[in-house]
Amino acid sequence: MTETAAEAGIALLSLRGEARREQVNALARAPLDDAPPGEYEAGAEEGDLFSPAQTTAVLTGGIVSIEDAANRVLAYSRSTDSDEIDDLRRRSILGWQGPEAYLAKLREWGMFQHLHSSGKVIGIDSHPELDIRRRLAVAIRSGERQLGTIRVQEGSTPLSEHSERALLGAARVAAHHLVRRRSKGGGRIQVLLSVLVAALVIAVSLVRERIRRSDAQDALASR
Repeated sequence: MTETAAEAGIALLSLRGEARREQVNALARAPLDDAPPGEYEAGAEEGDLFSPAQTTAVLTGGIVSIEDAANRVLAYSRSTDSDEIDDLRRRSILGWQGPEAYLAKLREWGMFQHLHSSGKVIGIDSHPELDIRRRLAVAIRSGERQLGTIRVQEGSTPLSEHSERALLGAARVAAHHLVRRRSKGGGRIQVLLSVLVAALVIAVSLVRERIRRSDAQDALASR
């Protein structure tokens, strides 16, 4: 059974026959409580973010990416000219996450600290030696909590004079999408948890019944 479950990617819990329901519940809940919000949500909500990413790109005249709080790319605008894309953008899109070497530089320049502590749009200067073009960035927030970041990279032409206003509006739209996704993801986790706990309780009951019958048979055999 263990080998079959491993091949199928199914987790198994080993339980003693005397295990109580609350113990089973705690075992089942632990990995789900540790899961990042929204992890069980399919890509529909991320897909919803591609539209605001493209709209923001049009309003700013730049190249937009939307990332979560772990710097994973959720959505990005279309780029028709590959020469406009710098190395940070290219690597982030290909790997669906910011490359660590570049993220380290952004930390060094204080970008993450500013985004964490402020709801304002911040600027990132170009660094030709690293193939990094000028950017604007804003945090996606829900109250005091940072949910992610929107960045717009400057292409072959300067960003529009309305870029900061467009980014602030896009951040509010993205926050709505991410909060909704987290809410839906939490609901799915609760459903999954209920099903898992019910299955484990049934399994424990079957084990106890098997033990009871075995004890009864042993008692008859000893007479």
